[in-house]
Amino acid sequence: MERIAIERVPEVQNHWWWRPGWQEGRHFHACHLSFDGQPELHALVNRYQEALKPIPVLDLIPRPWLHLTMQGIGFTDAIADEALGKIEHVLRSELRQVPPPVVTFHRPVIVPEAIYLPAQPAAAIQNLRTTCRTAIASVHPIDPESLPYRPHVSVAYVNADSPTEHIAQAST
Repeated sequence: MERIAIERVPEVQNHWWWRPGWQEGRHFHACHLSFDGQPELHALVNRYQEALKPIPVLDLIPRPWLHLTMQGIGFTDAIADEALGKIEHVLRSELRQVPPPVVTFHRPVIVPEAIYLPAQPAAAIQNLRTTCRTAIASVHPIDPESLPYRPHVSVAYVNADSPTEHIAQAST
């Protein structure tokens, strides 16, 4: 059997903690790329998810929910419908002018709260994200970037603190 040779942190932690501002029933607007009609990516995700399925600290992400987060916008109760409509209009207008990025996904990476597939080349997505950030900020303030942006598609979220050795040794 082929082994999954992946980059990893030594331990993972629960992804499902309450971040500042979040509470039960409060929702958040964000821009995502979705992957309908991408059978090669679906097959790759399926391959890794099959290998990871027996690991109880992982919540596998269903195919319809596969996404690449581009940019958070804000909580639904903090953005007026009018502003949201303007954001959507500006995003659609600006994104029509940007060629679709071409990226590939290969090997998964274990990060503190997830297993994900990095988008390569990252610059293709970063340029699209800059367009999104600029368009949103023209209508509604967004948080300044505090962490490096690493475009990726998550395969599984971590649901409990755990060492990663058993995850890295999962086989396909």
